[in-house]
Amino acid sequence: MTKGFGLKPQISKLSRPQSIIGQAITSVETIQAKLCDYVKEIPDPRVTRSKRHQLQDILLISILAVIAGAEAWDALH
Repeated sequence: MTKGFGLKPQISKLSRPQSIIGQAITSVETIQAKLCDYVKEIPDPRVTRSKRHQLQDILLISILAVIAGAEAWDALH
């Protein structure tokens, strides 16, 4: 086995922001808002001139497609 199996996973700020700890999510609108907040925090490493779509949109579509059962990039199309 590799050395990585004995390590405890680190929780990043993106996975549990302080703003929602201890709060119950009660509506679809709240879930959408929180998901958008998570994605907005991710920096976009792409070159400005090559951006056709916002990174936030790409990530949200990808996350929702996986939740819906997509298993490959073709399923996102």
